[in-house]
Amino acid sequence: MDNNRIKVPDSSVANIEYEYEEAVKQFKNNSIELNGEKYIDLNTAIKLLKNVSTFSSLFS
Repeated sequence: MDNNRIKVPDSSVANIEYEYEEAVKQFKNNSIELNGEKYIDLNTAIKLLKNVSTFSSLFS
């Protein structure tokens, strides 16, 4: 059976995890609460994701 997985250096994994955690913080900080649910404006969400290098390639 072929293994199609790519070995990622530990430092890259740590960087991706850090960027993900920072993105989650930004989403929480930029959300509003309505009827007990948290929401974020779509344009704001896209801007935040563009600033996180892990996700920025999704928008190019």
